[in-house]
Amino acid sequence: MSDTKNIAPLKLILEGQFWDSHIYRGKLYLFTLDGCLHTVDWDRLVSEFIVPDDLALPMQCAFSRNDSLYETQRDPVQQDPQVREIIQNKFVQLGKHHQTPRLADWRRYLISTQDSPYPFPHIDATLYSNGFFFVSENGVHVISTKQLEAKGKKKWKAAKLWDCPVISLDASYGGLAMAAGPEGLFEFELTDWVHGDTRQAKQIDKGVCTDCSWAYYSIVGSSHKQGGVFAEFVKDESQDGRMTRQDFEPTNLGRSWRDAPKMQHRFEKVIGPRELFNQDGYCWGGKDKICQAGDGEMTIARYTPWLNGTDRFRVLRRVTYDPGKGNPVAAAVAPFGSIIELDKSIVIVRSDDEILNIPGVSVNWRVFNRSKQYENQLHVIYERRLEVYSFNHDYFVDQKEKFSGIRAYGSLNGEFNTARK
Repeated sequence: MSDTKNIAPLKLILEGQFWDSHIYRGKLYLFTLDGCLHTVDWDRLVSEFIVPDDLALPMQCAFSRNDSLYETQRDPVQQDPQVREIIQNKFVQLGKHHQTPRLADWRRYLISTQDSPYPFPHIDATLYSNGFFFVSENGVHVISTKQLEAKGKKKWKAAKLWDCPVISLDASYGGLAMAAGPEGLFEFELTDWVHGDTRQAKQIDKGVCTDCSWAYYSIVGSSHKQGGVFAEFVKDESQDGRMTRQDFEPTNLGRSWRDAPKMQHRFEKVIGPRELFNQDGYCWGGKDKICQAGDGEMTIARYTPWLNGTDRFRVLRRVTYDPGKGNPVAAAVAPFGSIIELDKSIVIVRSDDEILNIPGVSVNWRVFNRSKQYENQLHVIYERRLEVYSFNHDYFVDQKEKFSGIRAYGSLNGEFNTARK
């Protein structure tokens, strides 16, 4: 692992009273406390942000084209140690340039402002294949991003998918994973859904579930009560041939969520925290990493679903992150590392093993593992501002050897060479 400790995260500050933020295909979506949705031309904001000319490229990669350096790793020129050192030094210099907090005037790049298409406030939301999915105590709703960007006086409203109260969701492989609190963990298939369809979600586990995410074809459910569950899905028996790594790559790139291919998997079993980690604790995960934390320590396991039996799971390392110990309020994993929310701070265990503590109580925060260009971003909302963090050390970390953080799509030594949605 190369020395990346001197590549500090960058930060842009957007002033305002926000409830939620999402970034997708060049647009930044800001939900404000007055119930409005603001659509911002984010890529233009970044391209016109004033930095020295020699730092324009790392600025673009940091906040608008996270994918560009991962993808160019296939270029032999990029493998030259001197070339990599030049690029790495540019990020170091950009970090020094950003030592003083930088304000971003998002209102100058405003595309539109409208009432939220869903009754405010939603509990969670995600963007997937040109669909904006919202969940709350009123159920699950979706609206097309094209409808949000349409000009004119018509006010679009989100369509209801399911009536059950939901508090968290994640989308991939043509389906939704949904955490419904005391009602458990569910899966909802999006294939061929049309307005008015009364399709029901499938219950995967009856235990309390407060958060969820996809780990390849399987689902990780988080719970403050029993720690969580790992709902393992395997290759559909109707498919022929041995499962390969490419079988786990979503294939819906650039199309509508309505056209998502049917999920080629079937439910196998639910695995508890003790079976994975031999101990209790709050669990979360994504793609190739399953994590557990408690009392200031995090355990990281690698998930390799194309292997057989017990080889699919392997505990890699235990990391002490402290601060002040305590158990996670929430957590997530991204290419740049593992993010753990505590009572009075957010801790990031970076993919280069550095630990960053962000003090303060946030209103909301999120990462963007399906927005190909923005996987390196962490958005943290406070009472009167949004802080957009950009982590850029992971470009220079061996994707096969790192412990904390999921493997980045498009990287030379990552799991896939195709783009992540």
